[in-house]
Amino acid sequence: MIKAFILATLAITMSTRPARAASFTFDTLPGDTTSGLPLSASATFDVQADTLKVTLSNLVVDEKSVGQNLSHIYFSVGNFTTGSITSMVGGLISLDGYAGTPIVAPSTNTNLPSADYWGLIGGSFPVLGSTTTGFHLDTIANGNNYTIIGLPNASGIYSNANSSLTNGHGDPFLYSTVVFTIHVDGLTPTTGISDVAFGFGTGENDVHGSFCSQGCSSTTNVNPTPEPGSMLVIGFGFAVIGLVAGKARSKA
Repeated sequence: MIKAFILATLAITMSTRPARAASFTFDTLPGDTTSGLPLSASATFDVQADTLKVTLSNLVVDEKSVGQNLSHIYFSVGNFTTGSITSMVGGLISLDGYAGTPIVAPSTNTNLPSADYWGLIGGSFPVLGSTTTGFHLDTIANGNNYTIIGLPNASGIYSNANSSLTNGHGDPFLYSTVVFTIHVDGLTPTTGISDVAFGFGTGENDVHGSFCSQGCSSTTNVNPTPEPGSMLVIGFGFAVIGLVAGKARSKA
């Protein structure tokens, strides 16, 4: 009787379906520059059912010019060209009149108002001499505002900042890392990411290619993650097994 109950509980526990997600990370090409200034950025795409999370990071430290700010990105998601941004999480700083004093790093976990969202357009785009079919995620619709600035130096100072960063025309800046959640109806964790190109500065033309540094195929890094409900069922199942086993020992 006890053995049958345990087996039934295990069957229920093991049959709970895990949520699946795939992760793809792309980086700018080593040694990339703009007007002689270094560029460095990364984009991680977490692909889930109907949901795409895009984490953009500007990896330049103590940058000099707004031209080094990350401002847009092109990417292909299978054959999908329709989606909508549902959240944008990051932190904001302003450098208007900045005098080289240490900045107070903002929280990068702030859910920003929808009015601050970058634009998302789906379709086919001419990128780096070829055509990319997918999405263009960018802040150009916000004018010069909401570009992603890199980190200050170890003293919390942008010691190299020129007037393009300190004249207030680009404030507020997004600080270092921003996470976008995008709804894409019909998306599955087996959908691949490709044709990623990063854009910098306050125009559309400074676009740079990338290489895939992690999860380059649609079958790589597909890690089953139990859903919260599944975890509850699993925990309950093992708790019941422990209780029944304990009672059996006490009767022995």
